[in-house]
Amino acid sequence: MSMDAGDMGAGGAGAGGVGGAGGSGGAGTTHSGGPAPALTVLVNVPRAARQPHRSRIRHRRPGHVRILNHWVRGGMATVALHVPAAGHLVLKGRGLHRQRRRIGHAGRVVLRLRVTRAATASLRRRRRLRVRVTALFTPRRGARSRASALLTFHHHRQHRR
Repeated sequence: MSMDAGDMGAGGAGAGGVGGAGGSGGAGTTHSGGPAPALTVLVNVPRAARQPHRSRIRHRRPGHVRILNHWVRGGMATVALHVPAAGHLVLKGRGLHRQRRRIGHAGRVVLRLRVTRAATASLRRRRRLRVRVTALFTPRRGARSRASALLTFHHHRQHRR
């Protein structure tokens, strides 16, 4: 359905038009002739809606080791990882006994880490121990990768009866 200048209805007693002089068409709102102008809509999106918080973003990096989950109970930490290929995996952290494994194929690996004697003494004194555990993966072919997670150990005093 096409419209020409005669169908658009110039309305009012004045010339109107864009930036036109006077008339009852309003201050530059009526168009005489030609197609209607394109409508531009500006939307302001709040910053929080544009970019989620970093801790909620799960980065999927192909070919990199990932820490899937971790649990802490007593002086033992269990860490579940995803390794992308065959290679060597080292899990270490300050105050933890280091674990090394030779991995034969890609998949899920679960390793357990024990707290050292010095870290156990510190845990007994301070009642809480925070350790950053780092997973270092060296594939048979390709670049090395690493991932880390923060573990928190708690020491609960036993009540004597």
